[in-house]
Amino acid sequence: LVEGKVAMEVPETWLARRITTGPGSARVQVTSPSDAHTALHLTQASVEPGETLQRTADTLRNAMLAEPPGVFNDFNAADVRVGRPAVTYREVRAGHDIVWTVLLGPGVRISIGCQSARGSEEAVRPACERAISSARSADEFTGTVARQSESNNT
Repeated sequence: LVEGKVAMEVPETWLARRITTGPGSARVQVTSPSDAHTALHLTQASVEPGETLQRTADTLRNAMLAEPPGVFNDFNAADVRVGRPAVTYREVRAGHDIVWTVLLGPGVRISIGCQSARGSEEAVRPACERAISSARSADEFTGTVARQSESNNT
């Protein structure tokens, strides 16, 4: 999936759609064809050169203070997901939870939400880990593909 400045791997058979209304940021939602509660979300925001995870964590924490109590939980400003430094938190919505992993790429903040029915995180875990481990700024992704193509031609 390539969206704006970000590329990440998602399951081939899952359906992608843009969401521009409702709670939260505009995003792409990629949903399992067998379970509407199992989905990945991708949002992104441009950041200034030199942005750090600590500054990102401060920005997110301040935005969460404006939301109703209980919507955002388990905030961790210095987490690691699939071997990558990240800011993480849980968003609680009617019928499901979304566990967010926020990463930084060159010039972009990448937020990946892993949605599942409450108590069923295992249903989305493989797709979630693949998305997090593969997420890159589109510039990084394009460079990786170009390098792979060059090595395949030699």
